[in-house]
Amino acid sequence: MGVKKMLNDNDSKSILIVEDESIIALNLKYDLEDLGYTVIDIVDNGDDAIYKAVEFRPDLTIMDINLKGSVNGIQAAKKILALDLAVIYLTANSDDITFNETISTSPASAFIPKPYNLHTLSKNVALAINRQSVESEKVNEARGIAKDKNNSEIDLLEMESSESLIETDDKQLNYQNYMQYDDLQALLAFIKIQRRFKIDDEEIINFTCVSIASISAIQNMMYDSADESQISTHEFLEEFIKILTDNYVKLNINFSAEIKQDFTLNPKKMFQLMFLINDMVNQSIAYSFDEGLENRISFNLEKIGEGCLLTYQDSGCGIGEVISGSDISGVLFEQLLKQIDGTIESSDDNSTISIKFAIG
Repeated sequence: MGVKKMLNDNDSKSILIVEDESIIALNLKYDLEDLGYTVIDIVDNGDDAIYKAVEFRPDLTIMDINLKGSVNGIQAAKKILALDLAVIYLTANSDDITFNETISTSPASAFIPKPYNLHTLSKNVALAINRQSVESEKVNEARGIAKDKNNSEIDLLEMESSESLIETDDKQLNYQNYMQYDDLQALLAFIKIQRRFKIDDEEIINFTCVSIASISAIQNMMYDSADESQISTHEFLEEFIKILTDNYVKLNINFSAEIKQDFTLNPKKMFQLMFLINDMVNQSIAYSFDEGLENRISFNLEKIGEGCLLTYQDSGCGIGEVISGSDISGVLFEQLLKQIDGTIESSDDNSTISIKFAIG
């Protein structure tokens, strides 16, 4: 059955998305809605996934494996499957060990590696939903799961002490390769959303070129560092300014950055910070600057206690109204802000954006 033929059958089917990369989750939501499904919620951790599954009883939960918090995707899926609800896995961890561990949680579950294509997503989602009602009793009996019919007596967060689902050293992917792969998935999802809403091709190309060069720079710094889990903010921003200058050399923009005192961030946080600044640079070029003038963009990064303060400023009319708007530019910025766990500090100056975010 083709994708288009499935649309009418999907209208009443509800899906819960569990994904801690907000841009990937948003792109997935759009794809599922295009297929005719209703996305009831998006959560980024295992605890919330379990509670939302109990509250809404979705026809399907699409579950990433590596999640924020103490409950990973495999653990959360076991609890949700115990409620006679379907689960499908969406993850960058496509290695054999993870596949075997994941698929063992339920023979009825599917495993879709990132990046997915729409046809594969459509087919596996439909199959998972359709066969759940037929196979749930047989599967649960085989797995020895005792269920309360009203789901009122299940201790949703209690994990057996003998259960060892967190990956051990011999199960982990190479950290550097995994980080790079994960970052590229987020970039791909971001580009798909931009194309969906017909963002200017040149803007997409510029954003992509800067992002790929920055991911490569982060990878090189991880390789050269004695501790690959931490990167110098001063070293990265110095390289990031060069990347921006090279990419926008024809637009006559002067880029500068200042760090009052050098400190380190983990590679994932550094990628999220780069993504956020890169997006603001694109918004300044698209909405703030006048053509033919020499324009300036500066950003300062300061460590304050257990958090950071990013101050971004351009020499044009500013992007404050753009990033706080309800159109796609504002929506994407909101997701990037969410990814970095950031909040915007109030400012009367539309050209100055101050963002606080946690280091961890």
